[in-house]
Amino acid sequence: MYMSFLWILLPALALLSLLAFFLRYRGKAKKQQAEQEISAGWAKPKEGQYFNFHLIGRYFKNRTRLGAGYFQIISHQISEDLYLDEVFKYIDRTTSRIGQQYLYYKLRAVDSDIEKLKRFDRLVKAFLQHDAQRTQCQLLLKPLEKGDSYYFEEMLHGEPVQAPKWLPLVYVLSFAVLALAVLAFAFPGLLLFLLPLFIVNLLVHYWNKENINYYLIALSEFDKAYTAAGKLQEQTIVKEHGASSDFLQALTPLKKKMRWVNFSSQFESDSTSIFYALFELLKIAFNLEILFFFSLTRSIKAKAAPLNELFVFIGQLDAAISTASLRAGLPVCCTPTFCPPKQLNVSGLRHPLLKDCIPNDLRLSRKSLLLTGSNMSGKTTFIRAVGLNMLLAQTLYCCTAERFEAPFSKIHTSINITDDLLSEKSYYFEEVTTIKAFLECSQQTEPALFILDEIFKGTNTVERIAGGKAILSYLAKGNHLVLVSTHDTELTALLTEEFALHHFSESVQGTALLFDHKIKPGPLTTRNAIKILEMSHYPEEIIAEANRVIGAMERG
Repeated sequence: MYMSFLWILLPALALLSLLAFFLRYRGKAKKQQAEQEISAGWAKPKEGQYFNFHLIGRYFKNRTRLGAGYFQIISHQISEDLYLDEVFKYIDRTTSRIGQQYLYYKLRAVDSDIEKLKRFDRLVKAFLQHDAQRTQCQLLLKPLEKGDSYYFEEMLHGEPVQAPKWLPLVYVLSFAVLALAVLAFAFPGLLLFLLPLFIVNLLVHYWNKENINYYLIALSEFDKAYTAAGKLQEQTIVKEHGASSDFLQALTPLKKKMRWVNFSSQFESDSTSIFYALFELLKIAFNLEILFFFSLTRSIKAKAAPLNELFVFIGQLDAAISTASLRAGLPVCCTPTFCPPKQLNVSGLRHPLLKDCIPNDLRLSRKSLLLTGSNMSGKTTFIRAVGLNMLLAQTLYCCTAERFEAPFSKIHTSINITDDLLSEKSYYFEEVTTIKAFLECSQQTEPALFILDEIFKGTNTVERIAGGKAILSYLAKGNHLVLVSTHDTELTALLTEEFALHHFSESVQGTALLFDHKIKPGPLTTRNAIKILEMSHYPEEIIAEANRVIGAMERG
C-alpha cells in the first residue's frame, strides 16, 4: 500500500517540479523579451500600430463633459487645423492604454497650473536620467498594453449596470446546485438533476457575459491597474517625483470584493489555461460571476473619485515616460518660458512632423505677425508650428525649438475651413461663423493666440481686404497676438501699426523654383503663381495673356 502511494506521489511531484521550472523559465524569457522591446522602442515613434481615436479619446470626451475649470478645451476645429491626431501618433510613446488615453486628454484639456507643469517636467527629467528605473516602470505598465485596458475608463464614467428583475431566481438556482451536490453523496441518483440545472446556469452565465462583457473587461483591467499602481508606488523614482498613491487604500475593499469576478483573469495565459477552464466551470455551476458582479455596482459608484485618481496616477507616469522618450528622440528640444502678454520670441523653431525641417526664428514685441509669401513657401506650416508648439508648451512643457518664449495663451485657429454640404453652409459663411467666435473670445482678459490662414478667401478681393483689415486690427487689441498668413499684399500697407511684416520667398534657377523656407523681415515683393503655371507646361498663350493682364493692372 505504502509503495503504491509512493509510485503515485513521486511522479506527481516530478511533474509539478517540471511545471514550476517551465513557468519560471517562461516568465524570465517573457521579461527579457519585454525589456528588449522597450529598449528598441526608446526615443522612437510607434511603428505599425493602429490608433483607434474613438477609444483613445474616450477619457478626454467623458472627463471634459463633467467640467472642471479647464483653461481651454482644444476643439475639434483646432485639432484639425493643427493636425493634432497625426502629431499624437508621433509623440505617443506610452506603454499602457490608460497612459495613451491620459496623454490624449492632457493634450486637449489645457490646465493653467504652471507649477503642475513643472512637477511633470521634473518627473520627465528623472525618467531621462534613470534608465533602469524607467525600464522597470515600463515593465510594470506592460500588463495594461492590450486593447482591453481602454475599457477601464468605463468604471469612471459609464452608466451603472442595472440588475435584472429575475436576479433572485439566480440565487435559487445557485442554492439548488449546492444542495444537490451535497445531497448526492447520500443519494447518488440526485446527480441526474445536476445536468439540467448546470445547463440553465450556463445560459444565465453567458447571457450575463453577453450583456455586461464590456463592464467585466473594465473590472478585469481595474484589477491589473490596481496591481500595477501598487508596484509602481514602491519605485524610488515614483516616490520622489510621482503623485500620491493614497487612493490605493481607499480602493482595497473594492479590490477584495472583486476577487471572485476577476480571479479567473489570472489564469488566462497559455501555461495556465487548464486552471482558467476549471474556474470558469465553477463560476458557471454556481452563478458566481453574476452574483458577485451585481453586488459590486454600488461600491464602484461610491469609489468614483479614487478610481479616477488611480487612472491619473498611471496615466501621468506613462505620459511622463512617453514625453521623456519624445525628448530623447528630438533633434532639438527645449522647455518653454512663459512671459508677459504681447511677446513672442522663438529660435530654431521646427514642426515635429517634418523630417529635416528648416528651423526659423521670430521675435515679436507689442505687435502681431502679418506673413506674406509665395505658394508652397512655408508660411502656413510656420504659423501651424507656432500654434502647435504653444500647445506642447502648455501641456507637455516641451517645444520643438531651441528657444520658445510666449505668454500662456488660449489658442484659436482658422486654417482648414471647408464647406458644410449637409447643413448647406458655404465656405464664406463657415469662416464668418469661426471668426465671429474669435471676436467674442478677444473680449476676454486672458492672452489669446489667433492663427488665421488666408482670411476671407471665400469672397471678392475688395471686401476681403477691407473686412480683413478691420477684423485683424480688432483682434490685435489688448493682450492678444495674431498670426495671419495671406497672399493679399495690399494688407501690408494697411496694418503696419499693429503688425510686424514678414515673408517667405523663393528663388528661380532656370526653370525651377527653389524654396529656402526661411522667414524674412518685410513684405513680399515677388510673385510665383504664373511661374508655376509655366513650369507645369500650361499653353504659352495662357502664360502670355496672364502676364499681359498683370502688366496692365500694375500700370493702373
